[in-house]
Amino acid sequence: MFKRPPSSSNHDLRRGIDWPSFRKTFAALGVLITAGTGLTLWIELEGSFNQEAIAEKARIERRVSHVSVRIADILSDLRLIAGAPALQRYLDAEGAVNIVEVQQEFAVFVEAKQIYDQARYIDETGMERVRVDLSAGKAKIIADEKLQPKSSRYYFTDAIKLAQGAVYISPLDLNIEGTQVEIPYKPLIRLATPLFDGKGQRRGIAIINYLGKDLLQRLDGLKDPGSQGVELLNREGYWLKSASPDLEWGFMFKRGETFATRYPTVWQWLQESPSGQRMSDRELWTWSRIYPLRQDLQSSSGTPEASGPSQAGLTASDYYWIALSHTPSGWLVPSRRNELVRYGL
Repeated sequence: MFKRPPSSSNHDLRRGIDWPSFRKTFAALGVLITAGTGLTLWIELEGSFNQEAIAEKARIERRVSHVSVRIADILSDLRLIAGAPALQRYLDAEGAVNIVEVQQEFAVFVEAKQIYDQARYIDETGMERVRVDLSAGKAKIIADEKLQPKSSRYYFTDAIKLAQGAVYISPLDLNIEGTQVEIPYKPLIRLATPLFDGKGQRRGIAIINYLGKDLLQRLDGLKDPGSQGVELLNREGYWLKSASPDLEWGFMFKRGETFATRYPTVWQWLQESPSGQRMSDRELWTWSRIYPLRQDLQSSSGTPEASGPSQAGLTASDYYWIALSHTPSGWLVPSRRNELVRYGL
């Protein structure tokens, strides 16, 4: 009878394999596959990170542009109120024209705009002659007996000496009523221009108090998906807006802590470049300066005191705020980070 040749069993096949070499080869192949997968993921992760970093820089720049446009708007509003026909008639008539007309024009302006805490005419002695407040969305004309002298306030002494047509913009600080910071805090920027009658005589200033809340809200007004909060610093490194409210307005209360004392390395970067983006301590820092003044405008450092002169004058290039964000690097690409965890990388 024909017999089939004995077939090789699995046992015979296994005996023909060099198992130590096979294990080494398989392990090496596994390492290569894992390394290749890891390298691919890291390359994709780096690309995703760079895209998010570019997007964060664009977000900051959009906010800076948004704020700059608003500053241009309020400059136009100041010229509008200073050129109010009733006010000019009052100045030229040396009081013969009823000041009620001026009050009414200012009231219409304040109520229509809704972004000004006050519009005022302060005469050349520093005395308020017209004051209209915004109260609960309505214009409120302040009675004569409640008008106040402002000759010792820095914004009056800085603005009254300017040439005709010049504009003064105060620092962004907190309103002071009487001798105390108003509670709740009311951030303000005061814009003023000197007033002259038809004979060229200096007759005081027109001044509007822009509600800083409007500006600070504009920093967060563009709700980009995934966007982080934006902080705002003044040129001395004090917080005007922060994720930690207890850090804000430190200069008004003579606190020692500033951004420079908390983040000295990053503060140095902010001084070296008007805008930029760098990594520090596993966080991505993105910043850009906001220059509110044109070259023909004036400002000063102001003073946190209830009275007294500004500490120094500021030119357009000296007056700026810094908008910045800081984002943990791992937050930028969470989906890719999950993939790395899944592959044990």
